[in-house]
Amino acid sequence: MDAVRGVFLVLLMLAVGYLAYVSWGKVEERYARGKYQRVMLEARSLQRSLRGTQGLSDFADEYNTARESLQTAEGFGAEGRWEPALRSAERGRSLLASVLAHLQRAETSGQAQFISVSSGVEFRRGERGDWQRAFSRGVLYAGDYVKTESGGSAEIMGIDGTVYTVRSETVILIGRTTGLEGKSTQRSISLTHGWVSLSTARTTSTVATPEAKAEVNEGSSALVAYDGTRRVGRFATYSGTMDVASSTGQRRNLRQLEQVVQTGRALSEKRRLPAAPLPVDPGENLELSMDDHDRVVLSWQPVPGAKRYALQVGRNRLFVRNIIDVEDRSSTRATLGLRGDGLFLWRVAAISDGGVMGPWSTARRFRVTRPAAEVEDEPIPTAGDEAAG
Repeated sequence: MDAVRGVFLVLLMLAVGYLAYVSWGKVEERYARGKYQRVMLEARSLQRSLRGTQGLSDFADEYNTARESLQTAEGFGAEGRWEPALRSAERGRSLLASVLAHLQRAETSGQAQFISVSSGVEFRRGERGDWQRAFSRGVLYAGDYVKTESGGSAEIMGIDGTVYTVRSETVILIGRTTGLEGKSTQRSISLTHGWVSLSTARTTSTVATPEAKAEVNEGSSALVAYDGTRRVGRFATYSGTMDVASSTGQRRNLRQLEQVVQTGRALSEKRRLPAAPLPVDPGENLELSMDDHDRVVLSWQPVPGAKRYALQVGRNRLFVRNIIDVEDRSSTRATLGLRGDGLFLWRVAAISDGGVMGPWSTARRFRVTRPAAEVEDEPIPTAGDEAAG
């Protein structure tokens, strides 16, 4: 009889635990859904405020990206996937708020603003302020520092519309937007060490390292990197043009898909970069059920002059803390074993025979859904068993 009572108590505890788990999951779902709805209302209000605003065409790329994020959020919401819906909605809202602040040119908008932030990002007011945790839509002023730790990354928009992506283990100093009569304004930042990629809008943007200065001309995208320990810098133009000058007066004028390397105070000759690969399969937003698939094949078109390819697969658009991050792909396809559900993003870049890496391809997304009968407490979303196809 005692044994029967013991079994009954165990079953009762399991039932109570299961009901508590299900109830908590529903609470989390209701919270995410409610927050998603509030964020979408704010985003739509910002869209209405921006319609017809003078100068909006200067921020067309940012506005269209925000609109796409909101459309993605609505798609997730229609499927009842509230967590990814909330993330996409917050991304769109942050972009719209940044554009509106810059168009209004209010003093409170500062010199720049965080668009999106991953963990491990901090900022400091001036030389002696305390380091503070960065947050989306946070305002930055001239003289502020931004620091990213390993695995951290942030997107920042200047008041001139330039968008900076600050990579892991990077420190930058925010400068002022300056301009002369009859000339366009110019945004500036100083790169102490690390990596910064940037896309300019209607003005030139200057990135200074301890040994050189790069002027990224309007309508251009580029990468600037600096290793303070080795005193080595890299300046690469992905589109448009960039002018690089060393501290000794050497100059290089870079066009699309060109780069120079700075060693000490000397600049190398220009070198060509391989083009960005064109993703082929899977198509954008392909959905795979783990009931029917245990792997997915990624493929892209070959790039002339490419010796190998770099491949990244991650869970966020900034590609930090990636599931796969390799630079040794010899073929133009890779097979990934599916080990968890969720939204995944992937991109690829070509590397030349001399080891020079070109720009990343456009990121593509695919979704993996769990088997219908599978119930887990906290499934770990990973993709593994990566091998050449």
